[in-house]
Amino acid sequence: MSWRWPTIATAAIVAGALFPQAPLRDAETMLAATEVTLAVPLTFLVLSPICRLLDAVMLLGAHQHYALVGTIVMGALAWRGARWAWRRPCRAAHEVWLLCGAVPAAILGVYALGLFAKPPPLSLRVADPHVVVVDFHSHTNFSWDGRGSFTVERNRAWHRAAGWNVAYITDHTTLAGAAQAIAVNPRRAGDDTVVLPAVETRRTHFVVLGMTEEDWRVLRYGNRTSLVPYDPRHVVILTIPSALERLARREYARIGPLLGIELSDADPRGLMQGQLERAELLDVADRQGLAVVASSNNHGWTSTPVAWSLLRIPGWRDLAPEALDLAIQDRVRTEGRRAVRIVERYAADVPQTLGGLAATVPAIAWHVLATLTPTERFVWLAWAWTLPLVVACFGAARRRAEQ
Repeated sequence: MSWRWPTIATAAIVAGALFPQAPLRDAETMLAATEVTLAVPLTFLVLSPICRLLDAVMLLGAHQHYALVGTIVMGALAWRGARWAWRRPCRAAHEVWLLCGAVPAAILGVYALGLFAKPPPLSLRVADPHVVVVDFHSHTNFSWDGRGSFTVERNRAWHRAAGWNVAYITDHTTLAGAAQAIAVNPRRAGDDTVVLPAVETRRTHFVVLGMTEEDWRVLRYGNRTSLVPYDPRHVVILTIPSALERLARREYARIGPLLGIELSDADPRGLMQGQLERAELLDVADRQGLAVVASSNNHGWTSTPVAWSLLRIPGWRDLAPEALDLAIQDRVRTEGRRAVRIVERYAADVPQTLGGLAATVPAIAWHVLATLTPTERFVWLAWAWTLPLVVACFGAARRRAEQ
């Protein structure tokens, strides 16, 4: 057994413990978030080296995904080229298979594992009992682009596991899924994760809260060609990715007053805009007095939570779901810019330049190592030493069998 790789892994794990980073931060100030923690479920803990890798990949914006894949491919080319030039001649067919087959297959395998294996999510824990954690934008299989197995109750279960108290179902121009969810909501909001009705408009991509009886009549049965009827009581939130010029065109005036804007959206393109245009988004919110919110935009394709919206509503746990819905809307209307605090996670906090994107892979690796919990570090050390030992034992057994 070679001691080199376990020793290197141990040094990296210890270095991460010596220079820890906060796993959560305030999305506006970029400072470490206080009074909130991340809970690690048992399955995630046991499989932490695998789950952390998949989790970190799912936290990347679209441009960072491109940087990740490009860095791996170029690194593989450089490694094999150096080996060919300085060590010994290699078989051309082997090199072609490695670079054109094995490396792309490994990359696709990681992404497929993240999409289909779906490790259990880390869960947000909030110390203040008067703070309600809200997801303003999520989907079910009633959306045309939703995962077929992502039912209403699986939507609720995922939000419950990740620490949300409230999840708005915003299927594309249909309230059919929301109708199912409302029927099995708890009578008291504090007893379980509450699912509330909203819609995402099909073409203009606004989330509309505060659905009226007329809205229900038009949209309940999934008439996707219908527009959301205008009502001044609506709470309209602009989703990202979106061109900010749409605000100047006031497209939202067709459905109601714009009262919020997403600063974080877990879609890779939304994460990219949130990272690249954070200052512009905050400037729009400041000038127009809009609440900034975070949304999972989960269609059932990932289990990784990215950011949470926190609203302080004293006594919310004792409210009925319908009353809590009204309280959340009222908070957004009356408090505006001060209504919501966003707590977010991140995987690669690098400058949005060519050099910064080139540093995406080491930044991901270091951030993962620096944000491990103490228990996870013991698990990682166990993996670092046990896995090579198991491989060595199998190798020795095979050699004995061949003799």
